[in-house]
Amino acid sequence: MRQMISIIALVFMMSAMASAQKKSGEKRTIAYAKQALVSRLDPILPDQHLAEWLSQTVGPEAKIVWEVNDCGEQTGSRVQRGRDYPICVEARSELSGGRSIIIMIAVGTFNKGIWGQPAVKDCFIENKGQYQTIAHLSDLPKMLKSESK
Repeated sequence: MRQMISIIALVFMMSAMASAQKKSGEKRTIAYAKQALVSRLDPILPDQHLAEWLSQTVGPEAKIVWEVNDCGEQTGSRVQRGRDYPICVEARSELSGGRSIIIMIAVGTFNKGIWGQPAVKDCFIENKGQYQTIAHLSDLPKMLKSESK
């Protein structure tokens, strides 16, 4: 019985450690994307960190949620098993009038980790189930202004 309790405790401890490592890795990945210069993501934009630029763009009242994901590429099919999926940091902000902005920044792959220059993988505005793709980050401020009218 004691041995069983010890094994269960060990498994629980290892699981907790793995979860903490994953969260630590996600925090580092998000911090890396937040620090990316928007001028490197879109040469028209200033030398400003993504987190600061996005906060100014959506306004101080809009909350921005950051997460790490696979850039929407995993489908679960057998053909894709073993593939090295990209790592994206997604910034999502709920705006007035039921609109949302979603920006995905590719920062590496799950097997290789963070590497290369961050790049915009996807950017769009969602408004009542309609999606409008944004070709360049520099287009976002004027699109948000035109949609709010």
